[in-house]
Amino acid sequence: MNRSIEQCIIKNSLHQSHELISKAVKPGDAVIDATAGNGGDTVFLAGLVGPSGKVWSFDIQKQANEKTFDKLKTSGLDSIVAQISDSHSNMDEYVHEEQVLAFVRTIDCKQFTVSQTEFVNQINCPPILICIEKLYK
Repeated sequence: MNRSIEQCIIKNSLHQSHELISKAVKPGDAVIDATAGNGGDTVFLAGLVGPSGKVWSFDIQKQANEKTFDKLKTSGLDSIVAQISDSHSNMDEYVHEEQVLAFVRTIDCKQFTVSQTEFVNQINCPPILICIEKLYK
């Protein structure tokens, strides 16, 4: 039996990330899209952070950057995004505010919960999802 994404208990990484990110990212935040692809996630993130926020969007493929730019321009979100034609492995050269993986390993576990979700049997190198939640006492 084929189930729709809404019926599945374990959602794909894209659905999970959008669900969690939409609860966590607020206007004015700074976020990174490490692989722009066709631009869908970059547009999604730019919509969440709004005009007072910032999105860094990385991709090494010219076609991916062009598609992303077109979607951002059509959506009126192009001024929110810094599009970078380089590998996300070089993000520390561009984004000095966030050195994500190194940083999350240093976060105090008494103050925050940090999770990393990685889908290991999916094709095309699906994204790794990092979630940070502040613990309240």
